Order: sequence, then structure tokens, then C-alpha cells
Amino acid sequence: ERVGAPAVQVERAKVVTFDVQLERQHAGRTCIFCGGGPLTGEHLLPCWLRHVLPYDDLVVQCRQIGSDESDRSEWEKKPFREKTNFACGRCNNGWMSDLEASSRPVLERAIRREPCTFTESDQVIAAAWAFKTCLVFQASQTRAGPIAPPAHFLHIRRNRTPPPEAAVWIGSHYRAVHDPINSVYMQRPLALEPLDDRLEEDPTFGYLCFLAVGGVSFMVVGHRYRNRAEITYEGPFDESIDQLWPEPFRQVRWPPHYMMDSDLVEPMTQPPSGFLIRVSPP
Repeated sequence: ERVGAPAVQVERAKVVTFDVQLERQHAGRTCIFCGGGPLTGEHLLPCWLRHVLPYDDLVVQCRQIGSDESDRSEWEKKPFREKTNFACGRCNNGWMSDLEASSRPVLERAIRREPCTFTESDQVIAAAWAFKTCLVFQASQTRAGPIAPPAHFLHIRRNRTPPPEAAVWIGSHYRAVHDPINSVYMQRPLALEPLDDRLEEDPTFGYLCFLAVGGVSFMVVGHRYRNRAEITYEGPFDESIDQLWPEPFRQVRWPPHYMMDSDLVEPMTQPPSGFLIRVSPP
């Protein structure tokens, strides 16, 4: 049974990927979450992963910023040692550290590809961890900076949850079958293609991120609309992901029926399947 508000009559549109870099949201050398300083080193992926997936040899890291294969980068590095310098000491050693401490017991079984169950509170923690981690990746992967609006950074810092303008799904990760010590991050802007005449086409609607660590993966979709909007996925891959946010189930049994993988991100966003947004009137 789902927890949430009754359905209402809304405008409906499809969310699609496109290849335009949005304007930089954060300028200068200040904390991406609070605007303060001084900045300190922050692991892109937490160092506790070294204990969950102990491995000290080189592994292949994968990042793709955009939908074209030329936007894809792979290199060898010891796992879970990448650092960035976009958060201040107060955030890094405060709420971000607290979030990592609460996330490890929630996520480590899925990361090791062990079947598990996420309670309602577990789902909120997992969604917050995935959202925060994607924002840190956004800030570190391109010179253009994050494609999420500043309000999303502020919300996760203040509330320890993703904002209501974001949706988060969890899945498994096929690559972990043959490469258990892996990490993959992909991001791209999202455009809006209306399915009726009540919404206008919007080329700067929002963003999509795919994050995978070991055996678990996350899809994060965020938008800039201020009125209430529901984002759902409808298509042949709906049994590959379970939605955690903004309306968690009473429980989620992991892994989903079918496996998820980074190679499925592009097909998931193309017609006739895709992410749909239902926007409520202001």
C-alpha cells in the first residue's frame, strides 16, 4: 500500500533527456550546500565502502556526463578514494557525516548484492544518501558546475531528505555480477515534452542522475517546478526499479524482479516509455 495524497486532476507531460549544458548554479569557491567556508576534502563516495567492499587493487571507474558515448570516461584507480573540495568543514563533519553513519547499515547488504528489505525509514535514508551523493558528483564532474538548482542543495542540508521536487528509485546493478567492486555515475539535463496543451515545452526542466555502487543503483530525477508535481516511470523497465521518494512504500524488498544497469538509462527515457510528470495546479 502506498502512503500519499489522493489523486487530483493534473497536467501531464513526458520527461526526456537532451544534450544541453545548463547554466552554472554555483560560482566561486564556497560550500555547495551552505555557501560558507573554508572548504575541506570530501570523499565522492564514502570511505566506509572500503570495509563493505574490501579491495586494494585497481578497478575501473566510470563517469558519463551527457548521453553521447564521447561523454563517457573510464579509468583505473583504487576504489573509493576519490576526493572533491566542494563542501565546508561544518557540513562535511556535521550533517553529511551523520548521514553517512546512518546510511551504512541501511545500504551495505544491497551493495554486497545480498537480498534485504527496506523499511519506510530505511527508504528515506537511502534516498537522502543517493540524492546527496549525486549533488556532490554534480559539483565535481564538470567545469560548468551542478545542474541542480541551489534550493535542492539547501533543502538536503536543512531537512536531511531530498526536496519534494525530486524523485528517487532504487535498483540492482548488473555490472556487479562480474565486477563487484565498481562505481558508476551518469548525469544529463532533462527536457519536458507536453502530452497535452496545458503545459508548455520546457528545455531546462531538470536533471537525471544514475548512481551505482557495487550491487545497488539509484535513479534520481529533479525538477524546478514549485507547484506540486508527481514523477513516475512508465515502461518496460518498471520492474527493474522501485521508487523510494517522495512517497515511500511500507517496505521494499530488494532486489527488484529484473536487474538494472547503466546501459538501460538511455532506453528508459525514450518513447514510448519514459518518466512522466503530473503537475497539480498552483
